[in-house]
Amino acid sequence: MASASSASFLDSPEAQALAGVPADARREIAKRLFTALHEVGTPLEKLGASEVHGWLLHAVPDEFRPRDPLGKHVVPVLRALLDFAESNAGRKLATLRSSCESLAPELERALVSGHAHHHHDDEGHAPEEPYVRETPKVGRNDPCPCGSGKKFKKCHGA
Repeated sequence: MASASSASFLDSPEAQALAGVPADARREIAKRLFTALHEVGTPLEKLGASEVHGWLLHAVPDEFRPRDPLGKHVVPVLRALLDFAESNAGRKLATLRSSCESLAPELERALVSGHAHHHHDDEGHAPEEPYVRETPKVGRNDPCPCGSGKKFKKCHGA
């Protein structure tokens, strides 16, 4: 696939098979997917895992406003676009498809909720602020803060 365009994709059997997606929605979504792909700067069939991540979780959501009604149709159009890319490349693009499929649920959440993708831990929590002591740390050989006059290690540090 030398350089696919939105128009060639929309004329393809893969795009025509998207019966659940209205033609005007297909057209607009395809335009936005290709615009986001252009921002990444790599042809679809040559995208690596990190580029797929940048495309689907950063560039694509930037093309849609929060809670855009087209958001619910993006993943089906994306899957049809992958089918189209494979048929034009004349080979399976297993790595590309696998990367896209693994990121599809997160892409759907970002588009439906209107929340941009952020890097969090596995449970979706933002990193916690580091703990900061209110008082200086007592060393083992420092006098015990209880006032006994003993070293901390012989008093309350035992």
